[in-house]
Amino acid sequence: ASTECTLTIKDSDDETVYTETHTFDAAGAHFFYITLNPVEVNAGTESGGWSETGAAPADTYSFTITAGDDTLLSGNFNF
Repeated sequence: ASTECTLTIKDSDDETVYTETHTFDAAGAHFFYITLNPVEVNAGTESGGWSETGAAPADTYSFTITAGDDTLLSGNFNF
């Protein structure tokens, strides 16, 4: 069965700056690939504030990956 998963990234002000949704059709490992370039550089389901600034600014970010109401993975990163 296919599962729709969403990656959401928020900045240190808790503002959503990036989202991407993908439907996975098979069991096994899966991943999201993000770039720090402006969003419009990448075609797909991405959206967020990085496109407004030209690139992702240095900050501390939080992320969640969800499938429906279930959180599959969450954490923090900075750059």
